[in-house]
Amino acid sequence: MRRSFVSALEKVKERKTQRGSSWQDPCDENTIALLVAEVRSTFHCKVDDEYLDFLRYCDGMFWNGIQVLASQRSLLKGYNDTWVSGLVEFNSLYRNNSDHYDGVLVYASDELTVYTRNLQTSYFEARFLVGVEFIERYSDFDHMITSLLESMISR
Repeated sequence: MRRSFVSALEKVKERKTQRGSSWQDPCDENTIALLVAEVRSTFHCKVDDEYLDFLRYCDGMFWNGIQVLASQRSLLKGYNDTWVSGLVEFNSLYRNNSDHYDGVLVYASDELTVYTRNLQTSYFEARFLVGVEFIERYSDFDHMITSLLESMISR
């Protein structure tokens, strides 16, 4: 099944290419299996299939202020000083600094917001980075990431 975010990602890829920027390679199945096991072991939760599909399209993204977390911390392709954070690294850092993040799995961020799955309710939520109140709720990862990407494309 084709995910809604693929169309938005194709627009982002086109814009990045027009500006001479590179695109992150897809994540391989072995790395995905390792990520799934590490998240289960570290956070005692499941990684959403839709996020894994995103990684199969591109292993993380940093564009126009948006960071969609990669399978692991990775140098942004085409740069020698810019990194995209890894899912486990990012979530561990936030959980170590604030109890507010214990109940969520963060998948993406921008300057003011984190994009999460609430582990108690299973809702996907945009939350303020400071204060962590949720701003918007989504039915699934696909709609959350599509909404995020499309908002940045339209700027």
